[in-house]
Amino acid sequence: MMSFENFQYHESALPQDENEQKEYFEKLIIKFQEEVSNSSVAQKYFQQYKASAINSFIKSYAEQKVKLIKRRSFFAGNYQEKEDHDLYFQHMAEEMLKVIMQKKLFNLELLWRAGKVKVKEVNSSYDFGFWQRYPDSCPFMPVIEKAEIKAMKEYLLIESDDNWVYHLAGNFYLSYSELMKKDNDGDRANMPEWFDFYDRKLDTGGLLYLPDIKGEIEQHYIDLYALELSKNREKKPVSPIETDDRPYIYGLEEECIDFARHFETDKYFVELFKYLDYYVDQRRNGVDEIQLHEAVNFLALADRPVYIPGHLVWDKAIVAAMKKYTNTRVVEILDFVYDNYLTLKELGIARGRSKTEMQEKYKDDLLVNHFGSAILQGRRLNGEPEDFNY
Repeated sequence: MMSFENFQYHESALPQDENEQKEYFEKLIIKFQEEVSNSSVAQKYFQQYKASAINSFIKSYAEQKVKLIKRRSFFAGNYQEKEDHDLYFQHMAEEMLKVIMQKKLFNLELLWRAGKVKVKEVNSSYDFGFWQRYPDSCPFMPVIEKAEIKAMKEYLLIESDDNWVYHLAGNFYLSYSELMKKDNDGDRANMPEWFDFYDRKLDTGGLLYLPDIKGEIEQHYIDLYALELSKNREKKPVSPIETDDRPYIYGLEEECIDFARHFETDKYFVELFKYLDYYVDQRRNGVDEIQLHEAVNFLALADRPVYIPGHLVWDKAIVAAMKKYTNTRVVEILDFVYDNYLTLKELGIARGRSKTEMQEKYKDDLLVNHFGSAILQGRRLNGEPEDFNY
């Protein structure tokens, strides 16, 4: 927003005494009236209106200008909320590009694990896990295609509990093993709904059935190194805490409430824990006042009428309406953000973090270093060169 530090009528330039300020604004109203009355631009503008109304309008206009001076901070803050509101959707649209990149990177990992592609920047499968945290800084990220933007727009517009842009943007990435794990019914329960939707729309589901050749080789080397470590490690007596398989008690509210039922005898604390139990239960099963308050404030800035779904309880309906409105706004701006993404690509302007910063992060990453070192040591023990050419 524009800076008002040099504004002639900035708060710091106004009289501080209440009486002086009142007289100052009265004179200012007269000054503004004279400016309008003596303006040829204003006189030409007023030709389209009744002459009898002009003087009262000029006075109202001068008073309005003084009101803007008096309440500049309020109006500026209010407009800032609107600007922040609009910028939020652009930010979320940019986050959706990163969500698309995460799926593209996972598909690339599937191909790499199967030996279908080589990526010079990748030493081990753990590198993919690293770059999933920084997809917009990944040096080998394939360019996002128009069809992927179309799929994302379609996904955001379906009614789902999992496709709210805020939820998608904040969702942490699961590892290959977690994503591919099957439950008792043979389903990949950890696979994100967006990944499944992408596969159906772009016909990439077959990649999930590719063999994990690289992963099995890596695990063989890691197992060799682990076996070597276990041979060299001195046998240590196991402490009681290491053999204790009883559940851990964390001190969460519910755990404290349950403990209080067994421990407290003071009638006042018994009553207070009863109050706490009711509060926790209300928060869990009743109205989420914080989320509801945020949803109402968010919808108050909406640029269109927002309709509440009639099949939900009132508080859930308001939150659902907020989520749908948010996703709709992001869908509307996604093409603009995508065009900007392509333009930066064509100009060779890097997105995300700098190359130097990413090199430092990669060098310091614990998982990359730990498993990379284990793989190399396993190759050494297997009589092979200590490199990643396997």
